[in-house]
Amino acid sequence: MRPYFAHNMDGNEDLLASLETIKSEAAVAQKLVKEEIGLLRKAEEEKETVQTEACQLVEKKETMKEDLEVHYQKQVDDMFLYDYRCCMKKHGIIHDALSFPLDDDDEFLGDPAQGGGDVFGDDPYGE
Repeated sequence: MRPYFAHNMDGNEDLLASLETIKSEAAVAQKLVKEEIGLLRKAEEEKETVQTEACQLVEKKETMKEDLEVHYQKQVDDMFLYDYRCCMKKHGIIHDALSFPLDDDDEFLGDPAQGGGDVFGDDPYGE
């Protein structure tokens, strides 16, 4: 039979070996936790960046819509002014109105002063 002391030493060695195994497993677990924390932080930063970019895109879209509406309204206003000028010219009252620079579009309508009439035929008022 072995003496008690020798038997106790074998048990301590087993305990020490188990303790070392547990320490190394704990170190590996801590390292994995640190890596996971780093990945989570990186993911949060990327999420914030994407959210910021999304907000900027929404603002840009709204601005573009506003710009489009302003551009459209300008076209409508220009068309109204053009139609108004054409109507005045057609009825021979252009000399009473303010003079606006005319484009080459006057050739399309014909020049009443030259007797060209309009593109749709003779003047319905016989002028």
